Amino acid sequence: MSGGDYDHTVIEDKGSKDVWVRQPGSGLEKRQATLQICIRAGKDAEGNNLPQPPLALWFRGTGKRISEAEKAAYHPDVHVYWQKCAWVDRPSSIEWQNGTLIPWLREHIPDDESVVFADNLDAQIQPEYLANQKEKASSLGWSLLKNGTHWSQPVDQGAGREVKRDIDYEQNEWLEVVENLEKWENTELSASDRRILMTWWAGNGYKRTCMRPRRLQQENLQSTSHAELEESVLREELAEEEELSDEDEGTDEAEKWFIPTGYLAELTAPPANQLNHSLVGWHLMFKWNGVGWCHGWVNKFYPKHRRGYNFEVVYEDGPERV
Repeated sequence: MSGGDYDHTVIEDKGSKDVWVRQPGSGLEKRQATLQICIRAGKDAEGNNLPQPPLALWFRGTGKRISEAEKAAYHPDVHVYWQKCAWVDRPSSIEWQNGTLIPWLREHIPDDESVVFADNLDAQIQPEYLANQKEKASSLGWSLLKNGTHWSQPVDQGAGREVKRDIDYEQNEWLEVVENLEKWENTELSASDRRILMTWWAGNGYKRTCMRPRRLQQENLQSTSHAELEESVLREELAEEEELSDEDEGTDEAEKWFIPTGYLAELTAPPANQLNHSLVGWHLMFKWNGVGWCHGWVNKFYPKHRRGYNFEVVYEDGPERV
């Protein structure tokens, strides 16, 4: 993660002797942070997503001069670590194990052994790293084939891709506010401001991904051959085409609605005095023209009817403002 997105395109009249090139603030062109994503596969007995390990962010530096006020302002669900170049090297990986992974495994899988599939990075294949995880959490570290995460793990596709997309969505939401955009473009934000913002973009984006049904499927972590993966994708595409075909023919399939597992139907709409933050987290069914009934949930509330709407409803295929 860099400090921002910068357009390196420069346009000037042909023959000009002077060309002004806009550059990011000092240091912003370098890596500002590294994001660590650990995804738990599977569903519970009711078909809901299982609790997920926290995200981790590595920032540049040692962290020795960071104020307590800044630390308190970080997103509570994001674990923050420090490395002079924001790299996840061998010492950093052990630190993440002891501070994030192992405590989480002890809390959520206390009585069973587990397997953690990794990217085959240098730090993840060291004997010290593997022994630490095995000894303290009864967890086996298993490295996948090099250069194969695009089909053997969900980091480059599936849930991991959704996390990165949702973090990007949170950043763009913040930049939609004119004052924020001006600060960002004029490099008025301090290093502390940027670090705090990154934790909130990451934490809120990850929460959005974890709330979304069907994104954390166990199939994404199964060790399959490339041919088996292609066959699985083909089956999904054919199923989607068949579903769309049924809707075009006017069948009743698209007319059906359902109650999400673990919820009860609310037969009356909330009164006007309850149209506030209390509705965040509520689930709903909405019938889209040409699509049918879709399952969504209230993700945000805007008290000042921001841009003509006051609630954001997230559906399974992405956010939709209502």
